[in-house]
Amino acid sequence: MTKAAPCTVATVNLYHWAEPGIGWYSAEASHSSEGWAEKCAWLTALLAEMDADVVGFQEVVSVAHLEALCAAAGYAHFSVVAEPRFAEAELNAEPAPAVARYYTRPVQAVASRHPMPAQPVRASASVARAAEAPDRPIFGVGDLNDDPSSSALRALTAYRPFERDGGAAGDDADPALVDPAQAFRLIDAHRLSPPSLTSDHRAPTHRSGARGEPIDFVLVSAPLHPWATPQRLVRARVHDAHFRGGDPARSSDHAAVSAQVGVQVVVCA
Repeated sequence: MTKAAPCTVATVNLYHWAEPGIGWYSAEASHSSEGWAEKCAWLTALLAEMDADVVGFQEVVSVAHLEALCAAAGYAHFSVVAEPRFAEAELNAEPAPAVARYYTRPVQAVASRHPMPAQPVRASASVARAAEAPDRPIFGVGDLNDDPSSSALRALTAYRPFERDGGAAGDDADPALVDPAQAFRLIDAHRLSPPSLTSDHRAPTHRSGARGEPIDFVLVSAPLHPWATPQRLVRARVHDAHFRGGDPARSSDHAAVSAQVGVQVVVCA
């Protein structure tokens, strides 16, 4: 079975996805029942808004709860890269701890509407190596804790062929003029989405006080680069409505990012 294009891939940093009674790196803070219900409702609404085929999640602690929520939203396939780690609070401590248990390491997860390989979630270094297969589309998604100008991100992604001045990002791009080495790198989907081709503006994806920064990305590999017609990126979006008021603990301090690409998805039976 083949799903007609386009296909949408998204990333969401869930910001302490831990059920009430589980502390956030310490025994001092956790979600209230009311706050957790609001957070779950926000994520359900966000998944409906993005309408993505595949979603990558970060800061996952309550794995079973997330899997159930995703299943209810139409994502029947779910996988995590590892198991969260927990620690027990010192019950005799002064002042008394707010919770008996807290998490020390969250994990990443992926939810899909379509069957997927047994190990779809991999570390960033593995994703970069996988992208060296130029005939196989690869997505790298997540909170990378780096802005687009960072040396780390520039080392991972290809920017030179897509510069505004005389670059090869237009519909008339000539694959013969592209440096072959660029075909083995990932590229930031935002850079391929109008009006990003003519503007350096990028909406923040992480809010910190009155300021914000773009640190969440959907990266795509060579088969999705603009010269690989007809597999075109249609648009990249930042889903940040929750930034305009409210408690980030009841949603997230990150905005979700989605990228829609013009590819066919082969669904395994």
